[in-house]
Amino acid sequence: MADGRILDAVSDNDGRILQVTYTYTLAGVQYESSQDLSSIQQEQSNQYAPGRHIIVRYDPKRPANSIVVYISCPLTFGLRLLAFGLWPLVLTT
Repeated sequence: MADGRILDAVSDNDGRILQVTYTYTLAGVQYESSQDLSSIQQEQSNQYAPGRHIIVRYDPKRPANSIVVYISCPLTFGLRLLAFGLWPLVLTT
């Protein structure tokens, strides 16, 4: 998993985010991708607004293949950041 950031979002008329474009960096290489959000992710649209930090799961053999990980609550997000050593990245960005 890697730390990422939402760059852009497509919303419906109700303001629910349907699709995001995001970026993440691995071994000095910056990747950009987009994805349609699942219905569960759409219910938490505020978590996917442009500028928000996210967790990205990627294929180690093909790091350009990735998905935005659904985070069920902010506490879980913080624990995952600590577990993967990403907390310093959040604090410095």
